[in-house]
Amino acid sequence: MEYNVDTAIILAAGYGTRMFPITKTITKEMLPVGNRPIIDYVVEDCVQAGITNIIFVVREDEAQIVDYYSPLRPELVKHFEQRGKLEKLDQLESIHQKANFTCIVQRDNGLYGTARPLIDVADSLGVNGPVAYLYGDALFWSRGKSEVGQMIEAAYNSDCSSAVMTKAVPMEDVSKYGVVEQNDEGHFVRIVEKPPVAEAPSNLINAGEYLLQPEFIDFARSIEKSDSGEYLLTDAFEPFAKSFNTYVYISEGEWLDAGTPESLARAQQIVTQ
Repeated sequence: MEYNVDTAIILAAGYGTRMFPITKTITKEMLPVGNRPIIDYVVEDCVQAGITNIIFVVREDEAQIVDYYSPLRPELVKHFEQRGKLEKLDQLESIHQKANFTCIVQRDNGLYGTARPLIDVADSLGVNGPVAYLYGDALFWSRGKSEVGQMIEAAYNSDCSSAVMTKAVPMEDVSKYGVVEQNDEGHFVRIVEKPPVAEAPSNLINAGEYLLQPEFIDFARSIEKSDSGEYLLTDAFEPFAKSFNTYVYISEGEWLDAGTPESLARAQQIVTQ
């Protein structure tokens, strides 16, 4: 099975309420890790994997992500040219040249959940090949290597059409997460949400990064609303995996996360050490 994964869909439409008050004015995905927003580490991981088209799913009022990945304004170019800071200018110009960037607005249609952005992209732009599907505020990060690229390669080597990224955690912590069960071939079987330790099928937690085939969209459209009132991407994986082999990739990268003040501080330490 041959993969040509040239597109990533990055979710960035949340409000980041756990990070209020700072996210009242700053988009959560634009919170800094080092001197870059955390979403840029997600983008860089995709670019290193050979992905050339990146689609951001954003809120209607989003401007910061759009501005960051747009060409520099003429007055800023002039500012650096007049001061002879061409190196800084080249550095900033390179940001929007990393990939082909597209933003679509998540529809305000009363339908919520992690499956909805995928359907919105399919309806707006179409999905004609495999895509990486990621969150803009968190990722597994390996210095100098692409975790997304390694996931894609591992899926290819295992003759799988899709993949789920996981991370091994201490067994006593599994009840905090969605836990992935795999078969003897390393293929996905199911996700068990926050199981008691004694009932957990493994110590591999769902890390929220995926390789999805176009066929997955039909399964995403058919899922029922969850008890929380959302349409959850994970609910589509079990029926999908019964028809299409889905690889369970175990990341060894470091977790960068802007979800809480504590996790953002830890991400700073990891990147700057």
